Amino acid sequence: MAGRRWGGVAAVTGNGDALEAVIRHATLIDDYYIAIEPTVEALAKSADTSLVPRLEEALEQFLDHDNFYGRDLMALILAAIQGIAALPALLRAVARDLGDDQDSLPAEIDSLLMMNPSGARPMVVRSPPQPTRLTGGSGGRRSSS
Repeated sequence: MAGRRWGGVAAVTGNGDALEAVIRHATLIDDYYIAIEPTVEALAKSADTSLVPRLEEALEQFLDHDNFYGRDLMALILAAIQGIAALPALLRAVARDLGDDQDSLPAEIDSLLMMNPSGARPMVVRSPPQPTRLTGGSGGRRSSS
């Protein structure tokens, strides 16, 4: 990417470029978090929902490559942009064991749950299975023969 560099991260224009810089950083892990932190914070504050499809795609890619650092960065930005609407993606992500301590991702999920418990409940609690109706000539009972 063309542009000047500061703190190890190329200067970016626009949220899409900023997100790609974060993805590249997490993929290459070529610098400390502090170098990309201002970009991550700006994206988190952006409320730019147009980034959600790319964030979810990158989240899946990081999960597929066992990259918990990238997973956590995408989760942080998704949670900040979407709020509780990010819960389904984050819950799918936390269900994948990448062998890390999983302290960041559960903290993001917990923050979302605490922010709006009643709104989050339907997303995290599965409805109980519905009883099945037995059919047949015996009314559902086996005949003793």
